[in-house]
Amino acid sequence: MATPIRADEDALRTAVRNIACSAYAPTDLHDAFERTRAKIHALVTEALQSVAADLNRTNAVVTLPPELLCCVANYLPLADRVRVALVCRYWRSTILAASSLWSSLDIELGTRAHIWSVAIDALFARSADQPLSLELRVAPR
Repeated sequence: MATPIRADEDALRTAVRNIACSAYAPTDLHDAFERTRAKIHALVTEALQSVAADLNRTNAVVTLPPELLCCVANYLPLADRVRVALVCRYWRSTILAASSLWSSLDIELGTRAHIWSVAIDALFARSADQPLSLELRVAPR
């Protein structure tokens, strides 16, 4: 019996072969190449997402209970909370949904103040109905 990863690899190989052999009547060879490249890219992306999802289901760190994940994230500075939300879909949905993680904001405005002006609305929206604690500091240039 084929393993799921091997089956995905075989399915991807077959799909790429079918795309490459399909009969195009292109007016421009470049257009045909771009369409084929886009289809192959979509297939590879889908296969990688499937493999990542399979691996994440068996990884104990990725499947931390939401309460524990939020407790750990609460000790992180704001920038690291954002980074933690990029680990996987589960962490992202858990971290972004925890309004208590976004109710206390410590922001240092410095040379990149324009970034905060764009992000501040999202931060306030994530805090939901939680009471806000906001500390702003202006760093010298």
